[in-house]
Amino acid sequence: PRNPYAPSEWYEIQSIADSHYATPAAMTAVAFDPYEECVWTANELGRISCVLGASLEKCVCVQAHERNLPVRQLLVETGGVASIVQDTLRYHSTGGLLQFTYSTESF
Repeated sequence: PRNPYAPSEWYEIQSIADSHYATPAAMTAVAFDPYEECVWTANELGRISCVLGASLEKCVCVQAHERNLPVRQLLVETGGVASIVQDTLRYHSTGGLLQFTYSTESF
């Protein structure tokens, strides 16, 4: 049965783009934060960002990976977010500070 309280169609609240570049970079990963009301995104240039709630106000934006490689996956934990590129895993705090880096040839 259909939920009578749910809208029948979706609608766009707001669109966002990484304003640090003249042309926006393609988004390569998205993760919903299960602990806070925010969404983490990553792009093809190795940057990760966090936007808050329905307003989509940007609260964190860091260059997570120096070599401008596309981020393949994000994983949100209670204290931060892990991001993976071609051969590197990095973990940043929710405030954007780098906590650790792990590199390998076998990713």
